[in-house]
Amino acid sequence: MKDLRVLPHINDLMGAGIRSFKIEGRMKSPEYVAVVTHTYRQAIDGKLKNEDAAIRLMNTVFSRETACSYLIKEKGQRNSKTVDIGVVKPSDMINPSYPANIGSYAGEVIKSGKGYITIRANAEIGVRDLLQVFENSSEEPALLHVKNIKMDGKKVFGIKAGDIAIVDTERQYKQGARMYLLSSQKVKEMFTPKVPKKLETSKISVDLEIKIRPDNIEIKGITRHFSFSRNYSVKLEKGIHRTTEMKNVKGCFARLGETPFEMAGIHTEISEELFVPLSVLNEIRRDYFQIFCEEWRRDRDRRCGNTKKWLQEKCIEYRSSDSQLPGESSIVIPLCPLLEKEGWGDLKGDSGVLKKNSGGFANNSIGKGGNFQNDIFGEEIRLSLKIDELQYLNHIPLEKFYKIYIVLTDETIGDLIAQHSRNQIPLNKGGLRELLKTCIENNESISPSKVRDKIVFSLPAIMRDTENGYMTYGYFKKVVRELISRGFRQFQVSNLGAMGLFEGVGVQLYADYPLYCLNPLSAMKLRELGFCKHTLSPEDDKENLRMLFSADAEVIVYQDTPLFTSETCIWANMKKSCPGKKRCGFNKIILVNEYGDRFVAMNEECKTVVIGQKPFSITHLIPKLLETGQRDFRIDLCYKDYTPEMIQALFLNVQNRGKIKNSMAGNFERRLL
Repeated sequence: MKDLRVLPHINDLMGAGIRSFKIEGRMKSPEYVAVVTHTYRQAIDGKLKNEDAAIRLMNTVFSRETACSYLIKEKGQRNSKTVDIGVVKPSDMINPSYPANIGSYAGEVIKSGKGYITIRANAEIGVRDLLQVFENSSEEPALLHVKNIKMDGKKVFGIKAGDIAIVDTERQYKQGARMYLLSSQKVKEMFTPKVPKKLETSKISVDLEIKIRPDNIEIKGITRHFSFSRNYSVKLEKGIHRTTEMKNVKGCFARLGETPFEMAGIHTEISEELFVPLSVLNEIRRDYFQIFCEEWRRDRDRRCGNTKKWLQEKCIEYRSSDSQLPGESSIVIPLCPLLEKEGWGDLKGDSGVLKKNSGGFANNSIGKGGNFQNDIFGEEIRLSLKIDELQYLNHIPLEKFYKIYIVLTDETIGDLIAQHSRNQIPLNKGGLRELLKTCIENNESISPSKVRDKIVFSLPAIMRDTENGYMTYGYFKKVVRELISRGFRQFQVSNLGAMGLFEGVGVQLYADYPLYCLNPLSAMKLRELGFCKHTLSPEDDKENLRMLFSADAEVIVYQDTPLFTSETCIWANMKKSCPGKKRCGFNKIILVNEYGDRFVAMNEECKTVVIGQKPFSITHLIPKLLETGQRDFRIDLCYKDYTPEMIQALFLNVQNRGKIKNSMAGNFERRLL
């Protein structure tokens, strides 16, 4: 893999409005954290004078081959066609030669003898440094610990770029071998962590305004959202031999001792060349800051109390909100136009109820079998289902589910839409007919309008502006418009940017858990934005979830939770090359960490999605959740390939309120903090 580095573009990013930057420092050395944060701090503050030297310094502490990733289109990418359309291929993020730490280029071997090598340095190299030597690209590099360096027959502690020197070594290296500096003793000493013996509490800055008059001294202190004034009555006279100057007042009031404050600035007005004894100033300072501190704490407690009261009121408002889902009755979804034409009339009987037909996606092996003909939980809950393969509809009792979320993937869109060109993507009417017909055939008691009321199309969390023509923001905009034109009005989104797909259109929006509704304020904000339902995070714990339960909140009770999604293919990275999507046979691979935990890395449209081998499941806790008043739950059948037998076993467990074998409850049973 290549590392992301945007140091040369930091000003462009700030100019674009970015105000916060994140630096990854996990599993790195203290020197790496110190060097990288220092370098970017200098760049952000406009104080970085030598960018090339800074990059060499960063390469010394840790460096793979770098790129700007998907953030900024770079010149000189391997695929000229890619550059023309402004797209970064996942293969552009792979270093096929050596994906690990390379270091900073330090020179080459110009001669090799018994017990030594002669090198030409391209950077500073010192005794106790660690070099990595590449003799050719096909072999693993060798490590060289620098113990002795000689120049002109004399031992030296270090050499500079351009120097030719002899380095002792037990191994012989080929002439022309390239050396990279992995660890520099000089850099370590430069950025040695200096942790104080006693951690100091940060101080609060305070500005003072002091007015000294013949009959009084008035002081006003200002800090953050608080200010306090106090007037001291004194009798002052003009100085004969000396007067009180501003520096005297500043020196006195800067001594704030054990108070939680520190002087930020002071403005002093002294009239008529008065003289104030230092003892008077000290007494006034001590008295003023004692009262100032007490008043500041009272004000802080008052503001905290007001904030808590406001939050409590918001929580009460959230919990006592109308149980009617916002927007649920405001939009009337008409009968699908496809049921009125396109050959659907032969499926209707005289009563207008659909008759059983032999068509559909596949024969229903479970839905009709009787196992699910009884209520799963009865009328007390609303159970929804999310799927990423349409064939699962053949094996579920649709009438038992409140909503069916269908993930819009390349495969599901292909089943529903005829992709004639990038500009025109009319719906595959046969695909939609088969979708609705399957739902109705396998659930004879359900009416056509109810089928449409249940279907919610789910958009992906990541939609890029440019890619390979498909699965982009523009592409989904066309897909959404076609679905809306056919009467579909329910969509689920996972990022706020997707709301732009529905501008000027009356739809019902559902918020999926990647929008991270973790407190009542975020839930209320989602309501304000117009979402009729939001899904709570499966990463949350039960205490926090209980606070968020409401009529428009949905709880995931079964899911193969994606741990992370990478734009880069893990298989291409491991194989050091990408054969292309059409020739790729990679589906999934099992990964095991140092603790023995097993994970599944899967190919999702040339992206890598990693899930745990054990699914997240709290289906056995649904009865307890019902006791808290929560009614809406969701089961996800995504990422894994679920067979009819697996689906049957899952829903039998749900129906019997049993615990799913080989599953885990994640953070639900343990506190997050």
